[in-house]
Amino acid sequence: MAKKNPLVQAERLLRARHYSQCISLLEPLILEYRDTFRFYYLLGVAYMYVGDLGGAELYFNKARRFTATNTDLILAQAAVFLRKGELRTAVSYYLDVKDADPGNRTAKKALAFIRQYSREQNVSRVGIPESAVKKFYPKFGMHPAIVPTVLTVCVLAAAGLLLYRNSARVLGLNGARADLTALELTTDEKRTAIETDISGGVYRYLMSQAQVTAAYEKAQRNFQLHRDNAAQVEINRILNSNASSGVKYKAYRLMDYLEVPSFDTLSVPYSYTQVAEDPWLYKDCWVIWQGFIANAKPGDDYYNCDLFVGDEDFKHMEGFVAVTIPQPVNVETGRTVQILAQIDIQDGKVLLKGKSVYQPVLK
Repeated sequence: MAKKNPLVQAERLLRARHYSQCISLLEPLILEYRDTFRFYYLLGVAYMYVGDLGGAELYFNKARRFTATNTDLILAQAAVFLRKGELRTAVSYYLDVKDADPGNRTAKKALAFIRQYSREQNVSRVGIPESAVKKFYPKFGMHPAIVPTVLTVCVLAAAGLLLYRNSARVLGLNGARADLTALELTTDEKRTAIETDISGGVYRYLMSQAQVTAAYEKAQRNFQLHRDNAAQVEINRILNSNASSGVKYKAYRLMDYLEVPSFDTLSVPYSYTQVAEDPWLYKDCWVIWQGFIANAKPGDDYYNCDLFVGDEDFKHMEGFVAVTIPQPVNVETGRTVQILAQIDIQDGKVLLKGKSVYQPVLK
């Protein structure tokens, strides 16, 4: 059987909006495809869509070593500059595309957008929201699921019938985001939701059966409402409590459904102060913390530092936390940065596993 082409697989993953999977597929192959333009381009696009502009820039720059005239690459880089608020550079790149391809609709629409947006908004400090720029990101065709077939019609009809007959159930724990039927607690699990003997265990939270059941159902509801951080908090409450092993197992499985956010999609953000009060309750939650970088230790494939969390004028400093980022980043020390990261706890201390770093452009 012929070996599947990873680049073809990557394009399929991009069409299916599985951007993190695309990154996981390609990055281990960097040595094998180090001389391939398409490899770096696809990887850069995947990083764009997960909200990691630093990663996108890194791979687009590598792709540019092979050609600086590829229209798709120029448009992708222009979108990155636009997202960061570097309008002059973005305009220059879009004009390059228009010179090479006068009829290019993306470049035309982007230039019109920049003219309008720059008149109405101040982008010098905060950049432009991803939701406004995403329409100029590279496209890879229609999502495979959006194919008008008889099967799709049948599924929709069946879903409509199910909603009509069982609307309370469907709109409760099993909403449109995912079917969590398999993770619902059974009658027996609700009746035995806590451990009967807690003498040999160490628990951070002692809960009654009703509290365990309520926390689990709240985690499911928050997930269906796209409040993944709030769902993670309830999951942590259960995992660190006297809940039964059966309930903990289903709570742990629910974590598989939670998504990795971007700067623009993170819901229910938590502050440094909240996390410091009860770190274990917020483990694996995502945060966006602002502050200043110190003790930076950059490497070829990582960036470690300390983040002093607080405002840009040093008038209100909340504390500092160690940060590890599994990729190189390009930031200026001494200036405010924002880090999108997941909370971890090691030796009782809060750590940040960084995903993206954003530094506002200077006026």
